[in-house]
This record gives sequence, C-alpha cells and structure tokens, in this order.
Amino acid sequence: MIYSEMENIQKALQYYEQIFQLVEKIGDLDAQASCLNNIVMFYNTQGNPQKALKNYQEALEIAEQLHDLNSKAKYFNNIGMVHYAQQNYFEALQQFESPMEINKQLGNTPNIAMTLTNIGIPILNIMIDLMH
Repeated sequence: MIYSEMENIQKALQYYEQIFQLVEKIGDLDAQASCLNNIVMFYNTQGNPQKALKNYQEALEIAEQLHDLNSKAKYFNNIGMVHYAQQNYFEALQQFESPMEINKQLGNTPNIAMTLTNIGIPILNIMIDLMH
C-alpha cells in the first residue's frame, strides 16, 4: 500500500513536471509559477529541501518578472519555511523579513501579522540555541 502511494506521488510529480514544460513552452508565467509552487509540495513531502528551494527561487524570479508583489511575498515566506524546517534559523529570518516591506506597501494587514509571527519564531529558536 505504501509503495502504491509513493508510486502515485511520483506519477503526480511527473504530471506536474510535464504541465510545467507545456506552460513554459507557451510562455504562461503565471501558470509556471503556480506549477512550480505545486511541485514544491512533492519535494517537501519527499524530504528534498534543495529541490524545494530551487523551485521556490524560480517561482520568486517569475513573480519579480510579473511585478506580482503578493506572490513575491508568498514565495519569500515559503523559502523561509523551508530554511526553518532545516533549522537554518538565520536564513529563515532573512527570508521572513523580506515580505514585510511588500506587505506594508500593499497594506495587507493580515499578512503583516503573519510575517511578524514568522519573524518571531526563528528569533525564539536562535535565543534558545544561544542559551544552550
């Protein structure tokens, strides 16, 4: 049963990679970024943070090309989450700080609150590490 589920996950990842190739060919940047974001879920599930970071970085670059500030803030946050999961607290903190100005510029109060929470969590972990 587990093998079957893993096989299905691999199959789904292959489909997303095929979709990405198609939307890349037609030049649909929005669809490319969305597809990359979905592909990252598979890499996170498989415990492959390097591939997750690579795909988030590509999605971030696309968001920059599109001048899509909401997505840009989201991808910075997601990159921070990957670093946090790896206990790279300083790198996570840097990534979490990046969307703050974007969210302020957009006047997105809920995301400002979320960003402040995300900033606080690695700071707490850094403090705990320093105490040990």
